[in-house]
Amino acid sequence: DRLEFKTNDLIQGIEGRYDLVTANILPHIILELVPDLAAVVADDGVFILSGIIESRWSEIKTTLKANNLAINEVVQTEEWITLAGSR
Repeated sequence: DRLEFKTNDLIQGIEGRYDLVTANILPHIILELVPDLAAVVADDGVFILSGIIESRWSEIKTTLKANNLAINEVVQTEEWITLAGSR
């Protein structure tokens, strides 16, 4: 019905929960923000993370699972990984 786009920085904090959250940042920053990601993705929402180098993939997977976030799809191009997940 309605589509609204917002940009923000999870480090600065945001209010509310969102149907779609995206981030294309370095893995060490993704790891820091995963707990915040779990708080802002709606119950039926989706998140897309990219900029993940293959050597950090295992750590990202473990951290997402520890925060009750599911990995639904993974796309790898050479050593770079993008994933789509949900709560």
